[in-house]
This record gives sequence, C-alpha cells and structure tokens, in this order.
Amino acid sequence: MNKGFVRDEIVRVASMIALARQMIAAGVRVDLAPVGFAIDTLCAAAQRLPAGDGLAIRDELTVLNARLERLGDELTEQFIAATRPGPSLTAPPPQR
Repeated sequence: MNKGFVRDEIVRVASMIALARQMIAAGVRVDLAPVGFAIDTLCAAAQRLPAGDGLAIRDELTVLNARLERLGDELTEQFIAATRPGPSLTAPPPQR
C-alpha cells in the first residue's frame, strides 16, 4: 500500500461518514456496515505504510476519527430521543 491509496481511503470514509450524518439528521435509518468495512480497509492499509508515511497522514486520520466520534454521538442522541418516554396519549394531564 502507498500513502496515496490511504489518502484516497480517508476521503472515501469521510464521505461515507458525512452521508451517514446527513441521513441521521433527516431521520433516516442508516446501515453502517459499509462504513465499518471501509474503515477496516483503511486501517489495514495504514498499518502497512512505512513509519514516515504513517506520520505524514496522522493528522488526517485524527480528523477522520473526530468525524467518526461525532457520528457516534449523533447516533447516541438519536437513540436517546427515540427511546425517551413522551407524554401518554391516554393519560390526562396532571392537575395542579
């Protein structure tokens, strides 16, 4: 693997993450399996780079990791919102 391939994979994964975030924001269910497979490919390729090349892409990987963490945060927020108990349609409002 070379640094160019890894950079291309970083761009591809970043695009997948951006699309997933847009879909989540629109309330669409997202299958993240393809993102996971792309990350596996990226990680395997990055691990095969010579040390100097790995250092050269470290900042790009750090940014990608932050985007992935934000996606995780958004999924967590969506899950919490979906499972939060709301007002019951059958119970009368509390009397004060």
